[in-house]
Amino acid sequence: RYNISTSDYEAWGTDQAGDDATQLTAADNGDNSPIQQDPYVAISETDENMFLSLAVNTNQYGRTFQDRSYVFAIKSRDELGIAANANVVNLNTRGKRGNIVQTYPSVEYDFVPNDVRVQPNDIIHFQWTGSDYNPRRGCNNGEGGPPDDNDRLTAANAAQNSRADRNNIIEMDGMANNWPKTAETLSTGSMFADSADRMALAFLNQQETLANDLGTTCLTEDELNNIANQNERENHPRNCAKLNAAYHPYFDG
Repeated sequence: RYNISTSDYEAWGTDQAGDDATQLTAADNGDNSPIQQDPYVAISETDENMFLSLAVNTNQYGRTFQDRSYVFAIKSRDELGIAANANVVNLNTRGKRGNIVQTYPSVEYDFVPNDVRVQPNDIIHFQWTGSDYNPRRGCNNGEGGPPDDNDRLTAANAAQNSRADRNNIIEMDGMANNWPKTAETLSTGSMFADSADRMALAFLNQQETLANDLGTTCLTEDELNNIANQNERENHPRNCAKLNAAYHPYFDG
């Protein structure tokens, strides 16, 4: 939470004398406020004409002008069946959509930490948060993303540059390769225990989301290729290849 606090008046607890103070409520607004805009303050005990005006902007007192609060829950290891001595690594993301120029002064998307070395029986908690409010800079090198005013069914507004982003994780055969493992190459082994976990992290359960929430499916490759407008095709809310059917930017693996 991005805010400004003040000690110029007692909002709760005790006052300067140590006595119990009445906690401020909405009834203490306006004329009842303990502070006033640009107040006059007497500086003389005897001459009422000797006073000064303070430059006080009440908008800057106890003000929350950008609420960046996040809510998170902490679960016990016992609740999740995790041994007390197990090593748990939280894998998150940082950055924003776009190339290095478009994201400045931020950075391009990256995993945090981006180099994880684990041992057998170590546990990785895949967890990341994207955004639906990136700047609409056209055309952004970040492709896809559900459109604004998204009805989750049609391509309405999909021809505009998208502000949303989504994240996933897929396996590769090596650090020098930019091509994901396919069903065929997975025969050499996978870092996931089963295909369900691998697909959940790669596809973000989009098929289930569309089927359960809207009774529909992801667009097929042919249906996507039949959409002539590139922006509309890439930002269509049922383009699961771009992760657009992941309705919200939060993922907890």
